[in-house]
Formats: sequence, structure tokens, C-alpha cells
Amino acid sequence: MLDGQSKSDTISMQISGMTCANCAQSLTRRIESLGLKDVSVNFANSTLKFAASSEISIAEVHRNIEQLGYKVSTSSEKPSTDSHVQFSNLEFKFIFCTLLSLPLLAHMFFSWHFIHNPWVQCALATPVFLVGITHFGRSAFFSVRSGMPNMDVLISIGFTAAYFYSLAGTILSLGPNFLFYETSAVIIALVLLGNVLEKRALRGTSAAIEELQKMKPEKAKLIRPGVGKEIVSEVRTSDLTVGDLLLVTDGDTIPVDGEIEEGHLAVNESLLSGESLPKEYYVNGRVFGGTVVVGGNARIRVTAVSNEGTLAQIIQLVEGAQSRRPQIQRIGDVVSAYFVPAVVGIAVLTFFASYFLFEISLSSSLLSSIAVLVVSCP
Repeated sequence: MLDGQSKSDTISMQISGMTCANCAQSLTRRIESLGLKDVSVNFANSTLKFAASSEISIAEVHRNIEQLGYKVSTSSEKPSTDSHVQFSNLEFKFIFCTLLSLPLLAHMFFSWHFIHNPWVQCALATPVFLVGITHFGRSAFFSVRSGMPNMDVLISIGFTAAYFYSLAGTILSLGPNFLFYETSAVIIALVLLGNVLEKRALRGTSAAIEELQKMKPEKAKLIRPGVGKEIVSEVRTSDLTVGDLLLVTDGDTIPVDGEIEEGHLAVNESLLSGESLPKEYYVNGRVFGGTVVVGGNARIRVTAVSNEGTLAQIIQLVEGAQSRRPQIQRIGDVVSAYFVPAVVGIAVLTFFASYFLFEISLSSSLLSSIAVLVVSCP
């Protein structure tokens, strides 16, 4: 049993190291191969969820995740800044690679002598290659080792072949027809651009979820019976239980779902309903956590704890919609398991057919095979 959880429980883990939606798909296939059910990987907030099983241990799941090159966060809370740090690093890599790739492209348009120097091109392309091999190569290596090659394999083979072919041409002084440093650098820069755009699109939904989570107050005013009088003390919202009595006053954010036992409230529920006008609540009226009191005072009895309230359910629905895979994607996942090996095979066949059968030059044959690899990447 997974950490003593019941079979109906859902296990959630925070994953670090995913760089694109393709990583999430690879991780999904790997965890499903263990026999676990209801597996979903949300690339937007880097979470893995699956139904607990009595046959697979947490340690086994961790081991399989790490074999793919990812890490499981040991923190019980989601690192809210982790995705922002990863995005900033990704943007920096893209800008860095673009700035070095542009001079490599310049030799195609300008006759400046220094930019046509093979060693200058090598000096510009090498840092870009190192960024590419650390960003894409790591994922490619672990995916091949695990027997589930992903799209990073195609990208890595493409820019690596172009770089080392050019490096050999530079060292052996074979001439400009053997220099394709710009091909290697531009492949890396363009795929990084795709990753940046993908991450930026997902951040919109993630930001909306974070805003919803911020609506949940961390503190609540708990009413306890005392000697001769009641005592109002501030407690953490996470420590509340069903049946606790809370004091809510004008300007407060209602901490959890509850029912009014005494008093009257005017509540801004625009968070839930979009209605800008406040709604009036009286005794026995049900109020919702995350909404704001704009008038009145009341005592409310807790009817649902923080992670089971209406706001928590909305957040779970949004996260579920993000990570839910349509049937057509499941079919695509099956096809993708054979796609990468097939593309690599076609690229190799293209090279040998071009060079040996049609007697096309070595450089053109290599470019054709690289084109097959790169064009196949969605």
C-alpha cells in the first residue's frame, strides 16, 4: 500500500526537471507501465497524480521517476516559485542561444571576413551546443535508457550531428561546404523558443490557479468556551475541523465553508459567481470560503475543512481539466512509442540512400537526414 493510503486515495507528487509537455507524456507512459491507474501529469504546475495501489510502493514510483531524469520534491507544499525560476532559466537560455546564433546566420548575407572564419563560427556555436546538450541531451539520454525515447532524442541527434560534422570540417580544414554550425545553433534556439512559448501559454492557467489559492486565508478567528466568557483566538485555517465555531467580521475573508449561527453578513462572491453585487446572508445561510465580507458580523459553524470546501473543489476541477487527456491523445501516446525509433530509422535510411544510392554529396546527405529529424518534431 502506498504510504498506508487506501485504494481509493489519490497520490500527488511535485515533479521537477520537466521542460516541455513531451516530458509530461513520457512520465505518464512510464508510470502507467507500472500498472497504476488514473495517472495524470500536469506540466503546467509540475504535478503527478495517480490512484494509490496495494501492489506498487512509493519507493518504486520514485525510482522510475528518477530513471527518467526527473526529481520528486520532498516538500509537502508546492514550491510556488519553482515554475517561475524554471521559466526564467528557459528564457535566459533562449536569449543566450539566439544572440550567438544570429552572427552565425549573418555569414549567409554578409561578406565580412571574420564571420566566415571556421574557428570564429566554432567559438560562437560551441556555447550554444553546450546549452542544447545539457537541456535536451539529458532528457534524451534518460528516455533512451528507460526504453521510451522522446522527441528530445530527435532534436539532440540533429544538432549534435550538425555540430560534430562542422567541427571535423574545421579541424581538417575541409572548406566551407563542411560547415553547418548555424544549423546546429538555430535548431537549438528555435526549439527553445517553442518551449518558451509553450511554457508562457501554460503560465496563464497556472497563474489563475495561484490567484485562487491566494484567496484562501491562512488564519481564522476560532471561538472557544472559556471560564465565564468565550475566548476568540487566531488559529491556522488548516487546523480547523468540521463543527468549529468561527467569528467573521466586516472586511474578513471567510476562511472555510460554513453556516451562519448568529448574525448577518453581506458577502462579495464575485470569486465564485462573477456577480459584483454583494449577497446578503442571515441565520442558517451557507457561506463559502474565499469570499469577502463587505458588511456585518456573524458566527459561522464550519461545514467543510479547507481542502474540501467549494474553493478547493474549483481549484481541483481546473487542475483536473489541465491534466486530463482526451481519448485522441491516448491514441497518440501509443503511436509516439514507435514514432521516435521510426523517425531515426528513416533519417538513417535517408542518409545512406542519398549518399550511396543516389551519390549525393556527404554534406547534402547529412543535411537531408537532419531535416528528417527536425521536421518530425512537433
